[in-house]
Amino acid sequence: MWMYEAGKPLHELRKQREKERIAREKATAEARLRSGADCPWTEVKTIVTGIHCRKSGRLFRLTKASDFYPGMLEVTQVKTLDDKRGTYIGRYRTRTEATKVLLELIRRPDWTA
Repeated sequence: MWMYEAGKPLHELRKQREKERIAREKATAEARLRSGADCPWTEVKTIVTGIHCRKSGRLFRLTKASDFYPGMLEVTQVKTLDDKRGTYIGRYRTRTEATKVLLELIRRPDWTA
């Protein structure tokens, strides 16, 4: 009993530090996205719809598809974070699939939106 109680403050301290580290990383990722730097999928606190990523200077939004396609994700290319609509890219099952498609898409010189 005593050993469990002795380790509890250390455990709480580690949990608190981990939460602070995660919060710092999220803030850094959001700042990178807003500055125009390439970044992975990032949640923006002020934007309610979807998560965003920037690849090769192009901004993409990932949102849940309509109820007609449960569990699917839709990717659109947008000009700014606040855009309501953008250029539809496709519908995918996972974030990983969407990322793979984006990596192929940005390599094509004929793609413009």
